[in-house]
Amino acid sequence: MVIRRQRGAVVVLVSGNVKRLKTALRAICGQNMKFNKVVVVPWGNERENIKRIVKEQQITTEVVSSSGDNTLEGSRNNALRAIANDPPDWVAFIDDDTIIDPSWLCEMMRTGKALGNKFAFASLVRYVSKPNIVQSAGHILFEGRPLDCGYGKPTSAICTTYSPLCPCGNSAFVPWEGIEKISCLDENVWDPRFEQWQACFDFGLKLRLVDVSCRFVRSALAKHEGLIERQKGVLGKEDVRKQLRSRILLYDKFYPVAERTEVIKVLEKRVYEKWKEAGYPNARSLRGEEMVETFKSALAEEKKLKKMESDIWVKKMERMNEVCRRALLFGGSMV
Repeated sequence: MVIRRQRGAVVVLVSGNVKRLKTALRAICGQNMKFNKVVVVPWGNERENIKRIVKEQQITTEVVSSSGDNTLEGSRNNALRAIANDPPDWVAFIDDDTIIDPSWLCEMMRTGKALGNKFAFASLVRYVSKPNIVQSAGHILFEGRPLDCGYGKPTSAICTTYSPLCPCGNSAFVPWEGIEKISCLDENVWDPRFEQWQACFDFGLKLRLVDVSCRFVRSALAKHEGLIERQKGVLGKEDVRKQLRSRILLYDKFYPVAERTEVIKVLEKRVYEKWKEAGYPNARSLRGEEMVETFKSALAEEKKLKKMESDIWVKKMERMNEVCRRALLFGGSMV
């Protein structure tokens, strides 16, 4: 059977919060160029209200069951499976706490048409509370550290020359062909084990390994506040443990032994020589032996998660040129 691909873009929106969903949908429905469809995956106690709100929209929508998996990543996978029989050219991943500007889709489609489906695209994401300050212009790994391009800079300082590793998943624009290639190798296009921490990097490295690079679209504007800002800039101990666990899992999932041993040593040095004394970033009260124990707990938990891991992505990474492979992990970007 030949599957005909619909032209244009479908947006995937996962939500467990009615208030945030309404705001996100208002921005999505208010685009100058319309999405072909909005696919919503509701979860949590507000699921039925979310379904009702979606049905009231004046654009084509589809509600997809979370199938018992309430992780953001698992919900996105369910959405992708739902649209696979009638796939679009492009998929936009928008978080329910992200507000895209009216011209966002126009700018993404214009750039996608110009550069083609060998690229995914990152937005210029600003803070809701500080719209002239950048939260993200895509993501990079630098010395193994997951970072936001342009973080904390004024928007006026951001140019168009960034070549990030991957877009931030709160407002990413991705070719369906890239998603399809990943799904042929891995049933989890988005890996639920990451529980949001480093999930964008997992997805981004997969895209790179199926020959989809990333470009930054400065004219595609979005606003986002996010977990850290909602928690007034402070991460809890549980968040830190998950963040570290996911970081280690990322190294194990994609990198050969020599490079992941090297990058774990870099991480250990930061734990024992910096964070133990000064405290963990955005969790400064977490220091001393409590910081060390949190790191050890993350290591132990990652070992259990690793047992479920296929070696398919490591094998593909091993076939990449070593200079390019190391640049993705240590160098910050790769054209």
